[in-house]
Amino acid sequence: MDPIRVDTGSVPPLVRTVWELLGSAGPTYLVGGAARDVIRGRAPRDWDLATILAPDDTVALVRRVHPEWMLAYGGIRWGTVAIHGPKGSGAVDVTSFRADGVYRDGRRPSSVRFGTSWAEDAARRDFTMNALAIDLDGQVVDTVGGLRDLAAGCVRSVGPPVDRFREDPLRMWRAVRLLSQGGFHLEEATARAIRVERPRLAMVAPERQGEELTRLLAAQDPEALGRALAVLQELGVWDVIWPEWAVARGFPQNGHPVDAHCLATAVALPPRLRLAGLLHDIGKPVCARQASAGAWRFDGHEQVSALWAERMLRRMRFPGKTTEDMTWLVAHHGFRWRQATATELRRLWVDDGPDRVRSLLTLYEADVAALDGEPPSHPSALGAKLEAAVVTDAPYGLALACTGEDVQEWLGIARPSRAVGSVLTHLRHWVLLHPENNRREALHREALQWQRRHGEVPPDPRIEEGSPDAASDEQGDPVHDR
Repeated sequence: MDPIRVDTGSVPPLVRTVWELLGSAGPTYLVGGAARDVIRGRAPRDWDLATILAPDDTVALVRRVHPEWMLAYGGIRWGTVAIHGPKGSGAVDVTSFRADGVYRDGRRPSSVRFGTSWAEDAARRDFTMNALAIDLDGQVVDTVGGLRDLAAGCVRSVGPPVDRFREDPLRMWRAVRLLSQGGFHLEEATARAIRVERPRLAMVAPERQGEELTRLLAAQDPEALGRALAVLQELGVWDVIWPEWAVARGFPQNGHPVDAHCLATAVALPPRLRLAGLLHDIGKPVCARQASAGAWRFDGHEQVSALWAERMLRRMRFPGKTTEDMTWLVAHHGFRWRQATATELRRLWVDDGPDRVRSLLTLYEADVAALDGEPPSHPSALGAKLEAAVVTDAPYGLALACTGEDVQEWLGIARPSRAVGSVLTHLRHWVLLHPENNRREALHREALQWQRRHGEVPPDPRIEEGSPDAASDEQGDPVHDR
Protein backbone atom coordinates (compact mmCIF):
# COMPACT_ATOMS: atom_id res chain seq x y z
CA MET A 1 0.00 0.00 0.00
CA ASP A 2 1.35 3.44 -0.92
CA PRO A 3 2.32 5.70 1.99
CA ILE A 4 -0.46 8.00 3.10
CA ARG A 5 -0.47 11.28 4.97
CA VAL A 6 -3.16 12.47 7.34
CA ASP A 7 -4.12 15.86 8.74
CA THR A 8 -2.74 16.25 12.27
CA GLY A 9 -4.31 19.65 12.83
CA SER A 10 -6.53 18.23 15.60
CA VAL A 11 -3.53 17.41 17.79
CA PRO A 12 -3.71 19.56 20.97
CA PRO A 13 -0.95 22.14 21.53
CA LEU A 14 0.57 20.25 24.49
CA VAL A 15 0.81 17.00 22.51
CA ARG A 16 2.29 18.85 19.53
CA THR A 17 4.86 20.55 21.75
CA VAL A 18 5.98 17.29 23.39
CA TRP A 19 5.95 15.51 20.03
CA GLU A 20 8.23 18.12 18.45
CA LEU A 21 10.51 18.27 21.48
CA LEU A 22 11.09 14.52 21.58
CA GLY A 23 11.16 14.33 17.79
CA SER A 24 14.11 16.72 17.77
CA ALA A 25 16.10 14.05 19.66
CA GLY A 26 15.00 10.95 17.74
CA PRO A 27 12.08 9.16 15.99
CA THR A 28 8.83 9.89 17.84
CA TYR A 29 5.34 8.95 16.67
CA LEU A 30 1.69 9.43 17.54
CA VAL A 31 0.53 5.87 18.23
CA GLY A 32 -2.21 3.57 19.52
CA GLY A 33 -5.84 4.59 19.64
CA ALA A 34 -4.88 8.22 19.03
CA ALA A 35 -3.24 7.37 15.70
CA ARG A 36 -6.14 5.11 14.75
CA ASP A 37 -8.72 7.80 15.48
CA VAL A 38 -6.80 10.57 13.70
CA ILE A 39 -6.54 8.35 10.61
CA ARG A 40 -10.29 7.79 10.79
CA GLY A 41 -10.94 11.50 11.18
CA ARG A 42 -12.22 11.15 14.73
CA ALA A 43 -11.28 12.94 17.95
CA PRO A 44 -9.13 10.75 20.21
CA ARG A 45 -10.03 10.43 23.86
CA ASP A 46 -6.41 9.96 24.98
CA TRP A 47 -3.10 10.89 23.41
CA ASP A 48 -0.07 8.58 23.25
CA LEU A 49 3.39 9.09 21.82
CA ALA A 50 6.12 6.50 21.31
CA THR A 51 9.77 7.50 21.14
CA ILE A 52 13.16 5.92 20.64
CA LEU A 53 14.40 7.76 23.74
CA ALA A 54 14.80 5.72 26.91
CA PRO A 55 12.47 6.74 29.77
CA ASP A 56 15.22 8.51 31.71
CA ASP A 57 16.23 10.46 28.62
CA THR A 58 12.62 11.51 28.03
CA VAL A 59 12.35 12.77 31.61
CA ALA A 60 15.67 14.62 31.44
CA LEU A 61 14.78 16.38 28.17
CA VAL A 62 11.32 17.48 29.33
CA ARG A 63 12.65 18.60 32.71
CA ARG A 64 15.36 20.69 31.08
CA VAL A 65 13.06 22.48 28.63
CA HIS A 66 9.83 22.63 30.68
CA PRO A 67 10.70 22.36 34.37
CA GLU A 68 7.28 23.72 35.31
CA TRP A 69 5.43 20.70 33.90
CA MET A 70 4.34 17.85 36.14
CA LEU A 71 5.53 14.32 35.30
CA ALA A 72 3.96 11.10 36.60
CA TYR A 73 6.17 8.03 36.82
CA GLY A 74 3.66 5.27 37.68
CA GLY A 75 4.43 3.35 34.49
CA ILE A 76 8.11 4.20 34.09
CA ARG A 77 9.17 0.60 34.77
CA TRP A 78 7.37 -0.27 31.54
CA GLY A 79 8.70 2.78 29.73
CA THR A 80 5.76 5.17 30.16
CA VAL A 81 5.88 8.71 31.53
CA ALA A 82 2.71 10.83 31.80
CA ILE A 83 3.30 14.51 31.03
CA HIS A 84 0.88 17.12 32.37
CA GLY A 85 1.28 20.61 30.99
CA PRO A 86 -0.09 23.90 32.34
CA LYS A 87 -3.51 23.78 33.94
CA GLY A 88 -6.19 23.06 31.38
CA SER A 89 -3.77 21.93 28.66
CA GLY A 90 -4.35 18.22 29.18
CA ALA A 91 -1.86 15.37 29.32
CA VAL A 92 0.02 12.98 27.06
CA ASP A 93 1.56 9.56 27.74
CA VAL A 94 5.02 8.95 26.28
CA THR A 95 6.29 5.37 26.00
CA SER A 96 9.75 4.31 24.87
CA PHE A 97 10.02 1.83 21.98
CA ARG A 98 10.33 -1.55 23.65
CA ALA A 99 10.41 -5.28 23.20
CA ASP A 100 8.71 -7.48 25.80
CA GLY A 101 9.95 -10.55 27.59
CA VAL A 102 7.73 -13.44 28.69
CA TYR A 103 4.34 -12.63 30.25
CA ARG A 104 3.99 -14.69 33.43
CA ASP A 105 1.10 -13.02 35.28
CA GLY A 106 -1.31 -12.47 32.38
CA ARG A 107 -0.82 -8.74 32.61
CA ARG A 108 2.78 -7.52 32.33
CA PRO A 109 5.97 -8.84 30.76
CA SER A 110 8.66 -10.23 33.07
CA SER A 111 11.17 -7.89 31.42
CA VAL A 112 11.34 -5.13 28.82
CA ARG A 113 14.11 -3.89 26.56
CA PHE A 114 14.13 -0.22 25.50
CA GLY A 115 15.69 1.55 22.55
CA THR A 116 14.39 -0.79 19.86
CA SER A 117 12.82 0.21 16.55
CA TRP A 118 9.18 1.13 15.99
CA ALA A 119 8.74 -2.05 13.94
CA GLU A 120 9.78 -4.18 16.93
CA ASP A 121 7.53 -2.16 19.23
CA ALA A 122 4.56 -2.52 16.88
CA ALA A 123 5.03 -6.30 16.79
CA ARG A 124 4.23 -6.58 20.52
CA ARG A 125 0.97 -4.60 20.38
CA ASP A 126 -2.53 -6.05 20.53
CA PHE A 127 -4.36 -5.35 17.25
CA THR A 128 -3.09 -4.25 13.87
CA MET A 129 -5.21 -1.10 13.80
CA ASN A 130 -3.68 -0.13 17.16
CA ALA A 131 -0.14 -0.69 15.86
CA LEU A 132 -0.21 2.23 13.43
CA ALA A 133 2.01 5.28 13.91
CA ILE A 134 2.03 8.82 12.52
CA ASP A 135 5.22 10.87 12.19
CA LEU A 136 5.54 14.62 12.61
CA ASP A 137 4.90 15.18 8.90
CA GLY A 138 1.57 13.30 9.11
CA GLN A 139 2.84 10.21 7.28
CA VAL A 140 1.39 6.92 8.50
CA VAL A 141 3.91 4.23 9.42
CA ASP A 142 2.42 0.75 9.04
CA THR A 143 4.56 -2.34 9.67
CA VAL A 144 1.81 -4.87 10.47
CA GLY A 145 -0.96 -4.31 7.88
CA GLY A 146 -3.03 -2.08 10.14
CA LEU A 147 -4.15 0.28 7.38
CA ARG A 148 -5.63 -2.57 5.39
CA ASP A 149 -7.52 -3.87 8.42
CA LEU A 150 -8.65 -0.40 9.47
CA ALA A 151 -10.06 0.23 6.00
CA ALA A 152 -11.88 -3.12 6.15
CA GLY A 153 -13.10 -2.60 9.72
CA CYS A 154 -11.32 -5.80 10.73
CA VAL A 155 -10.13 -6.28 14.32
CA ARG A 156 -7.16 -8.61 13.86
CA SER A 157 -4.46 -9.46 16.38
CA VAL A 158 -0.82 -8.64 15.72
CA GLY A 159 0.66 -12.08 15.19
CA PRO A 160 -0.96 -15.27 16.57
CA PRO A 161 -4.08 -14.21 18.51
CA VAL A 162 -3.71 -17.01 21.06
CA ASP A 163 -0.28 -15.64 21.99
CA ARG A 164 -1.61 -12.11 22.37
CA PHE A 165 -4.51 -13.20 24.62
CA ARG A 166 -2.27 -15.41 26.74
CA GLU A 167 0.04 -12.47 27.31
CA ASP A 168 -2.84 -10.29 28.51
CA PRO A 169 -6.38 -11.77 28.65
CA LEU A 170 -7.85 -8.28 29.04
CA ARG A 171 -7.16 -7.83 25.33
CA MET A 172 -10.29 -9.91 24.72
CA TRP A 173 -12.33 -7.12 26.30
CA ARG A 174 -10.54 -4.52 24.22
CA ALA A 175 -11.25 -6.41 21.02
CA VAL A 176 -14.97 -6.39 21.74
CA ARG A 177 -14.88 -2.76 22.90
CA LEU A 178 -13.55 -1.79 19.47
CA LEU A 179 -16.71 -3.32 17.98
CA SER A 180 -18.82 -0.92 20.05
CA GLN A 181 -17.33 2.02 18.16
CA GLY A 182 -19.20 0.96 15.04
CA GLY A 183 -18.05 -0.31 11.66
CA PHE A 184 -15.78 -3.07 12.99
CA HIS A 185 -15.93 -6.87 13.04
CA LEU A 186 -13.72 -9.55 14.58
CA GLU A 187 -11.38 -11.39 12.26
CA GLU A 188 -12.26 -15.10 12.32
CA ALA A 189 -9.03 -16.39 13.92
CA THR A 190 -9.16 -13.62 16.54
CA ALA A 191 -12.76 -14.51 17.45
CA ARG A 192 -11.87 -18.19 17.62
CA ALA A 193 -8.97 -17.45 19.95
CA ILE A 194 -11.26 -15.50 22.30
CA ARG A 195 -13.62 -18.47 22.49
CA VAL A 196 -10.73 -20.81 23.30
CA GLU A 197 -8.84 -18.54 25.69
CA ARG A 198 -11.79 -16.95 27.53
CA PRO A 199 -11.22 -19.04 30.73
CA ARG A 200 -8.05 -16.97 31.21
CA LEU A 201 -10.23 -13.97 32.02
CA ALA A 202 -10.56 -15.52 35.49
CA MET A 203 -6.89 -14.49 35.97
CA VAL A 204 -7.70 -10.80 35.47
CA ALA A 205 -8.41 -8.62 38.50
CA PRO A 206 -12.19 -8.05 38.78
CA GLU A 207 -11.80 -4.26 39.00
CA ARG A 208 -9.94 -4.16 35.68
CA GLN A 209 -12.79 -6.06 34.05
CA GLY A 210 -15.26 -3.69 35.67
CA GLU A 211 -13.39 -0.77 34.12
CA GLU A 212 -13.55 -2.39 30.69
CA LEU A 213 -17.25 -3.14 31.07
CA THR A 214 -17.90 0.47 32.10
CA ARG A 215 -16.10 1.77 29.03
CA LEU A 216 -17.97 -0.68 26.82
CA LEU A 217 -21.38 0.33 28.18
CA ALA A 218 -20.53 4.00 27.60
CA ALA A 219 -20.67 3.44 23.82
CA GLN A 220 -22.58 6.19 22.02
CA ASP A 221 -23.90 4.00 19.20
CA PRO A 222 -26.64 1.68 20.59
CA GLU A 223 -26.63 -0.50 17.47
CA ALA A 224 -22.87 -1.04 17.64
CA LEU A 225 -23.13 -1.66 21.39
CA GLY A 226 -25.79 -4.30 20.75
CA ARG A 227 -23.49 -6.12 18.34
CA ALA A 228 -20.59 -5.96 20.79
CA LEU A 229 -22.71 -7.33 23.65
CA ALA A 230 -23.97 -10.10 21.37
CA VAL A 231 -20.37 -11.08 20.54
CA LEU A 232 -19.54 -11.32 24.25
CA GLN A 233 -22.55 -13.60 24.57
CA GLU A 234 -21.72 -15.68 21.51
CA LEU A 235 -18.09 -16.20 22.56
CA GLY A 236 -19.02 -17.12 26.14
CA VAL A 237 -17.23 -14.23 27.85
CA TRP A 238 -20.19 -13.37 30.10
CA ASP A 239 -20.20 -16.89 31.56
CA VAL A 240 -16.59 -16.51 32.71
CA ILE A 241 -16.74 -13.07 34.29
CA TRP A 242 -20.21 -13.61 35.79
CA PRO A 243 -21.03 -17.29 36.50
CA GLU A 244 -24.57 -16.15 37.32
CA TRP A 245 -24.98 -15.27 33.66
CA ALA A 246 -24.57 -18.92 32.66
CA VAL A 247 -27.72 -19.72 34.67
CA ALA A 248 -29.71 -17.19 32.64
CA ARG A 249 -28.27 -18.17 29.26
CA GLY A 250 -31.11 -19.28 26.98
CA PHE A 251 -33.60 -19.63 29.86
CA PRO A 252 -37.11 -19.17 28.38
CA GLN A 253 -39.36 -16.38 29.57
CA ASN A 254 -42.44 -16.50 27.40
CA GLY A 255 -40.68 -16.22 24.06
CA HIS A 256 -37.76 -14.01 25.15
CA PRO A 257 -34.70 -15.81 26.59
CA VAL A 258 -33.64 -14.07 29.80
CA ASP A 259 -30.09 -13.32 28.67
CA ALA A 260 -31.11 -11.95 25.26
CA HIS A 261 -33.80 -9.81 26.89
CA CYS A 262 -31.33 -8.35 29.42
CA LEU A 263 -28.92 -7.43 26.62
CA ALA A 264 -31.70 -5.79 24.60
CA THR A 265 -32.87 -3.82 27.64
CA ALA A 266 -29.35 -2.54 28.31
CA VAL A 267 -28.99 -1.33 24.73
CA ALA A 268 -32.29 0.58 24.94
CA LEU A 269 -31.08 2.56 27.98
CA PRO A 270 -28.81 5.61 28.33
CA PRO A 271 -25.25 4.67 29.37
CA ARG A 272 -25.68 5.54 33.05
CA LEU A 273 -28.48 2.95 33.46
CA ARG A 274 -27.20 0.11 31.29
CA LEU A 275 -25.84 -1.94 34.18
CA ALA A 276 -29.35 -2.06 35.67
CA GLY A 277 -30.78 -3.17 32.33
CA LEU A 278 -28.13 -5.84 31.99
CA LEU A 279 -28.93 -7.35 35.39
CA HIS A 280 -32.59 -6.57 36.00
CA ASP A 281 -33.86 -10.11 35.29
CA ILE A 282 -30.74 -12.09 36.12
CA GLY A 283 -32.46 -13.98 38.97
CA LYS A 284 -35.49 -15.14 36.96
CA PRO A 285 -34.33 -18.73 36.38
CA VAL A 286 -34.32 -19.55 40.10
CA CYS A 287 -37.78 -18.02 40.57
CA ALA A 288 -39.43 -19.66 37.58
CA ARG A 289 -42.55 -21.75 37.82
CA GLN A 290 -44.93 -22.77 35.10
CA ALA A 291 -48.49 -21.52 35.39
CA SER A 292 -51.47 -23.69 34.51
CA ALA A 293 -51.79 -22.12 31.06
CA GLY A 294 -48.21 -23.07 30.22
CA ALA A 295 -46.77 -19.59 30.65
CA TRP A 296 -43.90 -18.92 33.02
CA ARG A 297 -44.23 -16.93 36.23
CA PHE A 298 -41.27 -15.36 38.06
CA ASP A 299 -42.70 -14.21 41.38
CA GLY A 300 -40.12 -12.50 43.56
CA HIS A 301 -37.48 -12.33 40.84
CA GLU A 302 -36.89 -8.63 41.47
CA GLN A 303 -35.47 -9.28 44.94
CA VAL A 304 -33.38 -12.26 43.83
CA SER A 305 -32.06 -10.30 40.84
CA ALA A 306 -31.15 -7.41 43.15
CA LEU A 307 -29.22 -9.73 45.48
CA TRP A 308 -27.35 -11.23 42.55
CA ALA A 309 -26.73 -7.81 40.97
CA GLU A 310 -25.25 -6.44 44.18
CA ARG A 311 -22.95 -9.45 44.48
CA MET A 312 -21.88 -9.24 40.83
CA LEU A 313 -21.16 -5.50 40.95
CA ARG A 314 -19.29 -5.69 44.24
CA ARG A 315 -17.18 -8.51 42.84
CA MET A 316 -16.12 -6.18 40.01
CA ARG A 317 -15.36 -3.41 42.52
CA PHE A 318 -17.86 -0.95 41.09
CA PRO A 319 -18.14 2.25 43.18
CA GLY A 320 -20.46 1.92 46.16
CA LYS A 321 -22.87 4.58 44.87
CA THR A 322 -23.13 2.87 41.48
CA THR A 323 -23.76 -0.51 43.12
CA GLU A 324 -26.38 0.96 45.45
CA ASP A 325 -28.25 2.79 42.69
CA MET A 326 -28.21 -0.10 40.22
CA THR A 327 -29.30 -2.58 42.89
CA TRP A 328 -32.19 -0.33 43.91
CA LEU A 329 -33.36 -0.07 40.31
CA VAL A 330 -33.20 -3.84 39.86
CA ALA A 331 -35.09 -4.43 43.12
CA HIS A 332 -37.88 -2.03 42.12
CA HIS A 333 -38.10 -2.62 38.38
CA GLY A 334 -41.34 -4.55 38.83
CA PHE A 335 -43.17 -1.44 40.03
CA ARG A 336 -46.63 -1.43 38.42
CA TRP A 337 -46.51 1.92 36.65
CA ARG A 338 -49.72 1.57 34.69
CA GLN A 339 -51.79 0.56 37.71
CA ALA A 340 -50.13 2.92 40.21
CA THR A 341 -52.32 5.55 41.82
CA ALA A 342 -51.20 9.15 42.25
CA THR A 343 -50.70 8.48 45.96
CA GLU A 344 -48.43 5.51 45.24
CA LEU A 345 -46.39 7.58 42.81
CA ARG A 346 -46.04 10.39 45.34
CA ARG A 347 -44.99 7.94 48.04
CA LEU A 348 -42.29 6.48 45.78
CA TRP A 349 -41.16 10.01 44.89
CA VAL A 350 -40.94 11.04 48.55
CA ASP A 351 -39.28 7.87 49.81
CA ASP A 352 -36.63 7.47 47.10
CA GLY A 353 -36.20 10.83 45.41
CA PRO A 354 -36.84 12.27 41.95
CA ASP A 355 -33.66 11.02 40.27
CA ARG A 356 -34.20 7.39 41.21
CA VAL A 357 -37.88 7.46 40.34
CA ARG A 358 -37.28 8.96 36.90
CA SER A 359 -34.49 6.43 36.29
CA LEU A 360 -36.85 3.64 37.33
CA LEU A 361 -39.42 4.80 34.78
CA THR A 362 -36.72 4.91 32.09
CA LEU A 363 -35.73 1.33 32.98
CA TYR A 364 -39.37 0.22 32.83
CA GLU A 365 -39.87 1.71 29.38
CA ALA A 366 -36.66 0.11 28.09
CA ASP A 367 -37.77 -3.23 29.57
CA VAL A 368 -41.08 -3.00 27.73
CA ALA A 369 -39.38 -1.84 24.54
CA ALA A 370 -37.02 -4.84 24.64
CA LEU A 371 -40.02 -7.16 24.82
CA ASP A 372 -41.90 -5.37 22.05
CA GLY A 373 -38.87 -4.86 19.83
CA GLU A 374 -39.64 -1.15 19.56
CA PRO A 375 -37.70 1.77 21.06
CA PRO A 376 -39.46 3.57 23.92
CA SER A 377 -41.45 6.63 22.87
CA HIS A 378 -40.72 9.99 24.46
CA PRO A 379 -42.35 11.86 25.97
CA SER A 380 -44.30 8.95 27.45
CA ALA A 381 -47.78 8.87 28.87
CA LEU A 382 -46.39 7.36 32.05
CA GLY A 383 -43.94 10.22 32.38
CA ALA A 384 -46.79 12.68 32.13
CA LYS A 385 -48.71 10.67 34.73
CA LEU A 386 -45.76 10.82 37.11
CA GLU A 387 -45.22 14.55 36.68
CA ALA A 388 -48.91 15.25 37.18
CA ALA A 389 -48.91 13.19 40.40
CA VAL A 390 -45.97 14.93 42.02
CA VAL A 391 -46.66 18.46 40.68
CA THR A 392 -42.99 19.29 40.29
CA ASP A 393 -43.10 23.08 40.56
CA ALA A 394 -40.58 23.01 43.43
CA PRO A 395 -37.28 21.11 43.92
CA TYR A 396 -38.93 18.20 45.75
CA GLY A 397 -42.53 18.47 44.62
CA LEU A 398 -45.23 20.73 45.99
CA ALA A 399 -44.20 24.13 47.35
CA LEU A 400 -45.39 24.22 50.97
CA ALA A 401 -47.99 26.83 51.86
CA CYS A 402 -45.98 27.68 54.97
CA THR A 403 -42.44 28.67 55.91
CA GLY A 404 -39.98 27.90 58.66
CA GLU A 405 -41.04 31.12 60.39
CA ASP A 406 -44.65 29.84 60.42
CA VAL A 407 -43.55 26.60 62.09
CA GLN A 408 -41.58 28.55 64.72
CA GLU A 409 -44.65 30.64 65.51
CA TRP A 410 -47.08 27.69 65.59
CA LEU A 411 -44.89 25.56 67.87
CA GLY A 412 -43.39 28.33 69.98
CA ILE A 413 -39.81 27.68 68.87
CA ALA A 414 -37.65 30.72 69.51
CA ARG A 415 -35.17 30.44 66.67
CA PRO A 416 -34.38 28.32 63.59
CA SER A 417 -33.25 24.85 64.60
CA ARG A 418 -33.00 21.26 63.49
CA ALA A 419 -36.42 20.72 65.01
CA VAL A 420 -37.92 23.21 62.58
CA GLY A 421 -36.21 21.38 59.72
CA SER A 422 -37.66 18.07 60.94
CA VAL A 423 -41.19 19.51 61.03
CA LEU A 424 -40.81 20.97 57.53
CA THR A 425 -39.55 17.61 56.22
CA HIS A 426 -42.56 15.86 57.74
CA LEU A 427 -44.94 18.42 56.26
CA ARG A 428 -43.40 18.00 52.79
CA HIS A 429 -43.94 14.24 53.02
CA TRP A 430 -47.47 14.70 54.28
CA VAL A 431 -48.43 17.18 51.58
CA LEU A 432 -46.96 15.09 48.76
CA LEU A 433 -49.10 12.19 49.91
CA HIS A 434 -52.12 14.41 50.59
CA PRO A 435 -51.79 17.47 48.30
CA GLU A 436 -55.33 18.61 49.11
CA ASN A 437 -54.04 19.53 52.58
CA ASN A 438 -51.49 22.06 51.34
CA ARG A 439 -53.32 24.85 53.16
CA ARG A 440 -52.03 26.94 56.08
CA GLU A 441 -54.74 25.84 58.49
CA ALA A 442 -54.27 22.13 57.66
CA LEU A 443 -50.49 22.46 57.91
CA HIS A 444 -50.88 24.23 61.26
CA ARG A 445 -52.99 21.35 62.63
CA GLU A 446 -50.54 18.72 61.33
CA ALA A 447 -47.56 20.56 62.84
CA LEU A 448 -49.29 20.65 66.24
CA GLN A 449 -50.10 16.93 65.98
CA TRP A 450 -46.46 16.25 65.11
CA GLN A 451 -45.44 18.19 68.24
CA ARG A 452 -47.86 16.18 70.39
CA ARG A 453 -46.52 12.90 69.00
CA HIS A 454 -42.92 13.91 69.62
CA GLY A 455 -43.28 15.95 72.80
CA GLU A 456 -42.09 19.47 73.45
CA VAL A 457 -39.53 20.82 70.97
CA PRO A 458 -37.17 23.18 72.82
CA PRO A 459 -34.93 25.50 70.82
CA ASP A 460 -31.51 24.10 70.00
CA PRO A 461 -28.98 26.33 71.80
CA ARG A 462 -26.16 25.08 69.56
CA ILE A 463 -27.62 26.89 66.55
CA GLU A 464 -27.60 30.65 66.49
CA GLU A 465 -30.23 32.45 64.49
CA GLY A 466 -28.96 33.29 61.02
CA SER A 467 -26.09 30.77 61.18
CA PRO A 468 -25.31 28.55 58.16
CA ASP A 469 -26.59 25.51 60.07
CA ALA A 470 -29.84 27.23 60.81
CA ALA A 471 -30.37 28.11 57.17
CA SER A 472 -29.65 24.58 56.03
CA ASP A 473 -32.01 23.14 58.65
CA GLU A 474 -34.83 25.37 57.50
CA GLN A 475 -34.33 24.70 53.81
CA GLY A 476 -32.83 21.19 53.70
CA ASP A 477 -34.59 17.91 53.14
CA PRO A 478 -32.61 15.03 54.63
CA VAL A 479 -34.70 12.41 52.90
CA HIS A 480 -33.65 13.72 49.51
CA ASP A 481 -30.06 14.55 50.50
CA ARG A 482 -29.17 11.05 51.63
